[in-house]
Amino acid sequence: MAAKGLNVMVAISVVVTAPIGVDACRYLDALLEQAGSDPFEVLVIDGSSSIASPLPDGVRHVAAPGQGIQALIARGVREASFDWILVTEDHCRPLPGMIDAYRRAVRDNPQADLFSGAAENLTSTSPWSFAVFLLGLGDQWPPQGFHRASTSNANMLVRRNAVHADENAKDGGLLNLTVPRLTDAGHHMHCRDAVVDHILNLSPAGAFAFQFGCSSSATAVSRAIAEERPLAMQLLRDLADLGYTPLRLLSERAPHVRGSLPYRLGMMARLAALGFTSALAICSVDLKRVFRREVREGLRTAS
Repeated sequence: MAAKGLNVMVAISVVVTAPIGVDACRYLDALLEQAGSDPFEVLVIDGSSSIASPLPDGVRHVAAPGQGIQALIARGVREASFDWILVTEDHCRPLPGMIDAYRRAVRDNPQADLFSGAAENLTSTSPWSFAVFLLGLGDQWPPQGFHRASTSNANMLVRRNAVHADENAKDGGLLNLTVPRLTDAGHHMHCRDAVVDHILNLSPAGAFAFQFGCSSSATAVSRAIAEERPLAMQLLRDLADLGYTPLRLLSERAPHVRGSLPYRLGMMARLAALGFTSALAICSVDLKRVFRREVREGLRTAS
């Protein structure tokens, strides 16, 4: 095990998930500028079916047409060449010093296998984008503070050999299996100085669609991996969450919103509406599970 503080080499593979194609990856040059002297590569995991646009030197294109975001992450983990894998998204701009901050954290904490970075929303111009950011990444926003499970695919660094192959083989395995295991084992640390700017400019309709899609896809993945509750119990919890989730978001996030009173009241309304949307998306996933179960039972009865 490396001693703390030694200037050991930290080789990093950056996995950029690009579900709608290479053209959405606007911050590759900003990543390459931070490469430094240690081994470094950038991989764009392209989930689109379009012909890829030319990429900067030093960026590797990996075609994965039709794959969802969790499958793109898993593919990136398999394709990565180096000891450490940084997972981020096509719309995340690395702020200056991000890669150096991660390398310092690795050198100073040789016992850690997982680092969660920070997220800001500095340049999105839409208040709806900020509401989506607060809902999804509030735990990685420095003013909100970091919590035990503050890890997302917007900005996380994981040791390659700490990801078990059987975990990565499952859709969503990195976030739903590897991350909790490493966190429970005490191998997870926060790296507040490694920051991305989460840049989305969403209309109100776009914000609702984005939140519904993120919540439903994440829930479908976690339901497939986690131990199932009885469906009746899960649906009752889902119904309770339709009221509880907006209230929880208001109590946790709203106190950190700054600005004029009308802006803060508007942001509270946005958070409540998007919280309800998220809870509704989760409920829809579980209702579909009930429907599929009823269909399977009906087919078995008919046969």
